[in-house]
Amino acid sequence: MKRTKLIIIIVLCLVIIYGVWRFNKNRQEVAAVKNLSFDTYTSRGLGFAIEYPKGWTIREGTPGIDPNKYWAVVFTSPEWEVATDDDKQFPNFAVNYYASLDTLLAFEERTLESKTLENFIESSKLMSGARRTTLAGNTAWRAIVHGDDEIDTIFVERGGHVYALGVSNGIGLTDPLAEKMISSFVFTQ
Repeated sequence: MKRTKLIIIIVLCLVIIYGVWRFNKNRQEVAAVKNLSFDTYTSRGLGFAIEYPKGWTIREGTPGIDPNKYWAVVFTSPEWEVATDDDKQFPNFAVNYYASLDTLLAFEERTLESKTLENFIESSKLMSGARRTTLAGNTAWRAIVHGDDEIDTIFVERGGHVYALGVSNGIGLTDPLAEKMISSFVFTQ
């Protein structure tokens, strides 16, 4: 009986220690983000602006897809840039622009009877954990996109176009830096 109580006390102490460590780590991450300097990326053609940390690299383009239908703006940290190919996975943060929901549907090679972004998200076999949220004052959906990596993504539709903001490399949208970038996202048109 005494041994069981001792084990319970040890486990509770470990849980408390972990909780305190995690709380302090999160506070340090938030403080580090507050100390960063940010630039603003603006795309008049795609109709949005977003803040990103100074010193990060921006790449734009499409991987062999019609640029009138799809365009990606990728933000990568200096640490990712100098990583070896074995350590590289995906960029840290990306804004993907789809000219229409049809373009997004074409990626999964499927159709919907009722074409709405919500129906697309909820019926996708490549996503899980979908839930409603907001982005730049618009109704949006957040889901995990499965593929080579699990990418925490927010989808929003505006003016017939679909925007997907994704965070990869295990960072997640709740990371303080990702939260700062997402909260800075605005539509310019």
